[in-house]
Formats: sequence, structure tokens, C-alpha cells
Amino acid sequence: MVDWLLQYRNVVTTPGQPLTRFQAVGIWQVLLEQGVLTHVTHEHPFTDKYLFYRWAFDERQGPVQY
Repeated sequence: MVDWLLQYRNVVTTPGQPLTRFQAVGIWQVLLEQGVLTHVTHEHPFTDKYLFYRWAFDERQGPVQY
């Protein structure tokens, strides 16, 4: 998720201003703290590791119906 956000840094920063990896992690952590994003098992804060997160909206909707 951090790599994805860094690819789109021009959307979240002023052009010419660098977005660091540390700042990208902070952005995701704020989204998690505000309830926009959740860890799939609610066990971890946001970290720049191979963990799974999902949008809280998706969680409230329940499982996907096919």
C-alpha cells in the first residue's frame, strides 16, 4: 500500500514536494485510526509490511455475494 501511495504522490502532495515512505505510512495509519481502513483481523496498526488491510466500508457491507 505504501508503494502504491508513493506512485500517486502527486495526488496527495504539492507538486515538487517529495512524499517520503515514513509520511506514506503515516497517512495510512491516520486512515486506520479514523476508521476508514482496518486490518483484516484487527490485530495490527498500519505497518509497511506484507499484511492485509481493507476499507472499513467493505467490512460493514459484509461478505461479497456472488
